Amino acid sequence: MKLNTPRWWYVRDSNHARMTRTMLKPLGWLWAGVTARRIAKAAPVDPGCAVVSVGNLTVGGSGKTPVAREILRLLRATGVEAQGLSRGYGG
Repeated sequence: MKLNTPRWWYVRDSNHARMTRTMLKPLGWLWAGVTARRIAKAAPVDPGCAVVSVGNLTVGGSGKTPVAREILRLLRATGVEAQGLSRGYGG
């Protein structure tokens, strides 16, 4: 299913866009606060080995998997016993 960006997203001068931004701003503050609290409560974990994280906020199609595979290939070529871990689609 392809979701299109709403037309009002790019319109800066419309009353609808201004009203939508104004109404969503408190929700954004709430979301940021909940996220900050969740991150602050997280207990640090020492995995006992070096960790390389490949990722960002992009959902898909940005090339993370090929980059991770190439990093693994290069590490293994230098003699490092490297393993990959994926949360998987929708993880």
